[in-house]
Amino acid sequence: MKLSRLERLLAALERSRRLRPGAARVEALLRQAEGIDTTNTADLVRFHDVLLFLTAYPHSRRVRSQAEKMLGSFARRIKALVAVDADLSFFDRPEAAGIAGTAVAMTFSYDIARWLERTFTKKIRIDWDVFGEVERLGAFLARVLPLVQEEALADANVPFRVVLEEAAEQRKQRPLTFILRAIEGLELPWADAAALYDSLSIQIWWELGRDAVSRTRTRRSGGIIHVQEEPLGTRRDVSLHVDLSAPPLPFERLLQAEGAKALDLARGVLAVRYRELHAFTHGDPDVVFAARAGRGVELLVNGVLPARRHPLRAGFGLVVLKNGVPVGYGDAYGLFERLEVSFNVFPAFRDGESAFLYGQVLRFFHHQLGVCVFWVDPYQIGEHNEEAVSSGAFWFYRKLGFRSSDPVLEMLVRIEEKRLARGTTSLTKPPLLRRFAASPLVFETAGAGMGEWDRFHVRNLRAASVARMARSGLDLRTYREAAAARVCRRLAIGREVMSDLEPSGAMGGLALVLDLIPGLEAWSAAEREQVWKIILTKASGSEERYLRRLQGHPRLRRTLLALGKS
Repeated sequence: MKLSRLERLLAALERSRRLRPGAARVEALLRQAEGIDTTNTADLVRFHDVLLFLTAYPHSRRVRSQAEKMLGSFARRIKALVAVDADLSFFDRPEAAGIAGTAVAMTFSYDIARWLERTFTKKIRIDWDVFGEVERLGAFLARVLPLVQEEALADANVPFRVVLEEAAEQRKQRPLTFILRAIEGLELPWADAAALYDSLSIQIWWELGRDAVSRTRTRRSGGIIHVQEEPLGTRRDVSLHVDLSAPPLPFERLLQAEGAKALDLARGVLAVRYRELHAFTHGDPDVVFAARAGRGVELLVNGVLPARRHPLRAGFGLVVLKNGVPVGYGDAYGLFERLEVSFNVFPAFRDGESAFLYGQVLRFFHHQLGVCVFWVDPYQIGEHNEEAVSSGAFWFYRKLGFRSSDPVLEMLVRIEEKRLARGTTSLTKPPLLRRFAASPLVFETAGAGMGEWDRFHVRNLRAASVARMARSGLDLRTYREAAAARVCRRLAIGREVMSDLEPSGAMGGLALVLDLIPGLEAWSAAEREQVWKIILTKASGSEERYLRRLQGHPRLRRTLLALGKS
């Protein structure tokens, strides 16, 4: 089939991404493509993404300037498609979503809905075309408006949408704003408020327009633009052992206002791609680090608000930027010296330097958090994740030095490696990749205890706690309070001292784990005092400090490691 001029130019531009040096060639191709329009949405997304790649990995300053200028035309291009009633459904795909001029439609969580309403009030609305929870809307309105309950219980076909719109108009609000303000007015505990909002299943329609939050235009300013004249790095160029033994990355802790901006960037980067991450949704603006890894790479790492932290593990969010362009994201959850890291490069940048970026991420966490055992969750390599299977994500980590935590699977991997080394052209079959993904991958730095964490799983602690609760016959709230009281007695701490910690959940959540420890009351006074300081830090200190305190308690480490092994 004969290719169009734009398709030929796109193919040439895509090939040129790794052509270094090659600035003159790319500049010429961009000039040829500049005046071309198309109604083919798939081609338009390809064009957009190659321009975005060249902005992050420019061959020259002129290439970056040209690419940025051409990206600025996309809101106009989308508007032209709308004018001719073109099919825009391709832009609904997660890998294509977020382009300037398009819209995002998603059922966001309560907290992201509140963030959107505060930040983009005039750009968002309820998508009534897909709203189907009319009865639930009626039940909700009965809680916040007078006499609605009468109609809801007695009458058929009550126009609850009209009731909502009229009530919102009387307050000079939009319907979504009315709902959110009404929920806040009920003064429910956060979990109950979030559940109430979620029960309405509201899909939000978000017009991106020319806003800087679109993936077309999202940038973080500052820093020197790195021109990539040299060949892009490959996985073979990266050694995690070398990266982790290198000096710490230079970083700064952002002021609260700048930290809030960084978190807004992170939330927007994911939201326009139909994604959310707990560590961003509930990020702590007082704990945001900006680390520079060279070659135009910046890492934004944030902690989690005390009231939204996990009971046991320390949580962190991560955005990776290349020349100010967000190219990837992830999160990390730490326990003692072990860190579970999820790392994702956005599709438009997967032909870039993913291995280099990953190495710098681990380098930062290794030095900043004192961790030396890195885990990759099975989902990241293909468990219930066909995209990871098709992309061969397992081999990305394997070739960086990760091993399977399951000895049987590790043996199968080595057999497959020998088969591939014989020069066969056959790639690893998807069923085998799915089998490899049945167990986490592990990477240990020099000096780390080899295999100590292989059989540890938080789910084992959860199972033990669930069994203990079942034997008690108590509901969760009462059981949590009882566990906290027992831990206080065993630590020889007055229960009244703990009352200030309850709102954060630190005592109630962590107590469920500490309550599993046999003989805790027999630990030395110094060891019990250390546990108390760990609880306090989880409640109100930084997650980084909490992790360091855990690492300073060898007995607690040995005990929880043993309790969590299968």
